[in-house]
Amino acid sequence: MKEMKWSFWRKNFDDGEAKIEDASNPLLKISVGGKPVASLYHDGNDFCLTYNEYFFDTGLPPFNPEDFADKSEIETDKVYRSKKLWFVFAERLGALDRRDYATEMKKLGLNKNSDPLILLGKLSSISISKPWNLELVRKAP
Repeated sequence: MKEMKWSFWRKNFDDGEAKIEDASNPLLKISVGGKPVASLYHDGNDFCLTYNEYFFDTGLPPFNPEDFADKSEIETDKVYRSKKLWFVFAERLGALDRRDYATEMKKLGLNKNSDPLILLGKLSSISISKPWNLELVRKAP
């Protein structure tokens, strides 16, 4: 897998999107009330999560709580990595074997083995039980 070079806008993170030179992998923008608070992507090896300064205004717990004893430990200039999709995102996918999911996935040209970030962006972008939304801002070719 080719090496990806990541660079982030530190002064203006208004779009909530990590600036990535290789745009072949899906990227999800996480927002609350229309304001971007974090980005979620996969770099070819790990799931990656970045927070921006707006996250601290939300009152939300961290999306990756196992990495923190306290929300104040979150760094906005750090990429948090995991081999597995964090639970808070994985649970939002639900049971992909459900008939209604299968029907919707088929309409979208997806299946339960599709990239989980694309599935999240297409099937689970809004939740009535969570105050944050997901937007697929870039999808894999």
